[in-house]
Amino acid sequence: MNFHSFRVLFQFCIYRRGAYFLSIEVLCIMCGRIALGLNLESVAAATQELRPHGQPLALVGSLDQERCALGSFNVAPGFRLPALRLEPAAEDHSAIISCMRWGLIPSWWNDPNTIQQQQRFFNARIESLPDKPLYKPLLGSKRCLVIVRGFYEWQTEPGQQTSPSAPTLGGRPAAGGPGAKQPYFFRSRCGDVMYLAGLFDVYRNPNTGEELESCTIVTCDAPQPLAQIHQRMPVVLGPEQAQQWLDVKHVPVSEALGVLREAA
Repeated sequence: MNFHSFRVLFQFCIYRRGAYFLSIEVLCIMCGRIALGLNLESVAAATQELRPHGQPLALVGSLDQERCALGSFNVAPGFRLPALRLEPAAEDHSAIISCMRWGLIPSWWNDPNTIQQQQRFFNARIESLPDKPLYKPLLGSKRCLVIVRGFYEWQTEPGQQTSPSAPTLGGRPAAGGPGAKQPYFFRSRCGDVMYLAGLFDVYRNPNTGEELESCTIVTCDAPQPLAQIHQRMPVVLGPEQAQQWLDVKHVPVSEALGVLREAA
């Protein structure tokens, strides 16, 4: 993917209730993906903004820049994202930063040979969190924040219909062809990073004992004018909301879900 080929066509802002101003930029020849474009310093600075229960985070763990592809602006499901979580058993506010696989692999997954092909659980609808067996057990202790620069959504061009025979680019209809879709890039106007609400789990390979941390990003209905582009979007949290979502020690599930609904 040649990132020198994209260009900004226009820009405008919206306000997500209690969260961020978002800038929306139209890009050319771009797949809908997560944009990181980060470095270790920007991730560390993002964590220092957060003070769950009024206490500063004691950050532990580390990020492998190559494994996590921090500099990438085109991260797809199956690749790694920087994610922050609290350690519930710790006496202080120890927060663990790590590279989590984007696409949840639950701890009970029974076939280690299919993990690489498993691409289904990279988004979790906010409406289904309290009831879906895959996500409900994670709400109490396995909430996380995914730290990103921005994200992409796609809009079908007016008058265009997706055709099974349409030319594709990365699985999407190619720009200008039948069923062409226009990619949009969403980023924060209030800071360098976004905090996306996520859930995670840890899978242990029964053959090797190796542990795999993976996550899913919570999504909600998009407000206007975003809904004109795509009907869904990630739940973007402001710093105070992010602190509450992260604080599994003091914020119960009912309040955490309320935080998501407030931000959605």
